[in-house]
Amino acid sequence: MGVPVITLAGDHHAARLGVSILSALGLDTWIARDRAEYIARALRASGERAQLQALRATLRARLQGSPLCGRRVARAIEAAALAYFRRWARDHA
Repeated sequence: MGVPVITLAGDHHAARLGVSILSALGLDTWIARDRAEYIARALRASGERAQLQALRATLRARLQGSPLCGRRVARAIEAAALAYFRRWARDHA
């Protein structure tokens, strides 16, 4: 939270997780599809200090307001667990 990270999309969990997080935050331009694109994006970002500073100032709020964090996720898990329990209780009454 607060540090922009370029991710390399791939077929393993960590790569997919990075893509998921950046996509949820609307930061698709931080996702590289191959190594050459990863290097190009990193070099470009390193030269854009003002843009990096502006992005860093908003990342925490973006993440906290995204579907990835906060009460919305907890409420969704809570609702799913309650629905599951109700079905189980109905079927085992």
